[in-house]
Amino acid sequence: MWPVLPIRELDVKLTRLRIGHTCFTHKHLIFGKRTPVCPTCHTDFTTNHILIECPSFKSYPEGVPQGSVLSVTLFILHLSQILNHLPSSVHGSLYVDDLQISCQGSNMHLIERQLQNAVNKLLAWCDNNGHTISAEKSRCVHFCRKRNIHLDPNIRIRNSPIPIVNEIRFLGVIFDRKLTFLPHVLHLWEKCEKPLKILKVLSKTY
Repeated sequence: MWPVLPIRELDVKLTRLRIGHTCFTHKHLIFGKRTPVCPTCHTDFTTNHILIECPSFKSYPEGVPQGSVLSVTLFILHLSQILNHLPSSVHGSLYVDDLQISCQGSNMHLIERQLQNAVNKLLAWCDNNGHTISAEKSRCVHFCRKRNIHLDPNIRIRNSPIPIVNEIRFLGVIFDRKLTFLPHVLHLWEKCEKPLKILKVLSKTY
């Protein structure tokens, strides 16, 4: 039977509706419609029906089997190809769908041009593979310890500038633009303070 999934935000809904194999599934899950019907056999779709029962069901070379135990693995394998499209001067790391790219140098105009070229290549790959990159959800950090005034890079996604921030979290670690890691330490201290107070109170009750 179809997996029961929580309702997601609108941009995620619209993005996932573009995945070829699961367009019927997502309309069913998102808009609350009845279980989709196979256009060939006119029976309700199930995973077993798609994979085994229907001899006329045709697959397309895109998308992943949503709800299957393989869906996450196949999605990771598919999305990992995006790193192959980065220029040699730009480094990138990917964890599932969390992607970061970086470039280092002393010439800000050159760095900005290299990063913009990398972003354009990523956008082209996403357009060809049914993915989207949101400028509102993207962030840019200028890591630098120079004391004099210098400009931040201006990187755009489809004419929308990527916001410049002073710190960013990636895989649970908070990076500040001076790379002091002080915001990360303060975050850990605040996170541990409440449990430690509870343990302190409980230790006095025994």
